[in-house]
Amino acid sequence: MAPLGSPTSAQALHALHVVVTRPQAQASTVRDALQAAGASVWLFPTLEIAASAAEHQATVNFADYHFVIFISVNAVHHAFAAPPSNAARHTCQPQLFDGSATSPAALAVGPATASALQARGVACAMPTQHSTEGLLALACLRDASPGARVLIVRGVGGSPDLAEGLRASGVSVDEIAVYQRQLPRPEPGALAGLACARGAVVVLVTSVQSFDNLWLLVDAEQRECLAKAAYFAVASTRIGAHISIARGGLASERIWHLGGADTAAVVHGLARHWAQVKA
Repeated sequence: MAPLGSPTSAQALHALHVVVTRPQAQASTVRDALQAAGASVWLFPTLEIAASAAEHQATVNFADYHFVIFISVNAVHHAFAAPPSNAARHTCQPQLFDGSATSPAALAVGPATASALQARGVACAMPTQHSTEGLLALACLRDASPGARVLIVRGVGGSPDLAEGLRASGVSVDEIAVYQRQLPRPEPGALAGLACARGAVVVLVTSVQSFDNLWLLVDAEQRECLAKAAYFAVASTRIGAHISIARGGLASERIWHLGGADTAAVVHGLARHWAQVKA
């Protein structure tokens, strides 16, 4: 596999058709990168992101924590977008993360989340493995004193694995859900031509819910096409395991593990798997 910072051939994904299920507002960057590598791309958002009701109800002071973990770009956006009227109850401002001995340390799950924090002037640490396992392996968390306070900023219904893993290590964990995922209304004809596409079709899946919503949103013909022939490119082993179970033991070779959800990991992971299929 090429290093994540290296360029990908303009023909590396030739004849590969990629269905991108990311929310509409977050799909353009990966679409452009995939097209630059030779792929045909369908944008078919299976999630919409909105502020959650919990955001306005939770009593959270970010300054009370030793570590604040942002689980996604959406977590960053909605944490820092708390309305001024709620500032006394939900206080997340860049100046809180000033690097002083008493300020919380910001942690990001991956490079896109880190970039979102840095754009707001917040320095952060990030694991080399962009996943729950990577976060749990970070030295600052692994070596944290028992009773250290950790806040996880996430979406409604997110995986409990990170919180459970941290609690097992002896730290105190709170969570705040600052956004929620909703079922969108697909554009008519968004997947037109899927059933007769020449080449291979792969669906990019970056969350369990995005996969479940996909099956709700496609029509019967599209569902049959995906079930029979499509590959599924996943950002984590947890998503892959969910798809395998949901599809009645889908063959392992039809699940492509990308090693991350950022654009570089997606493009290089797809290129690696596509090369193996063609070999």
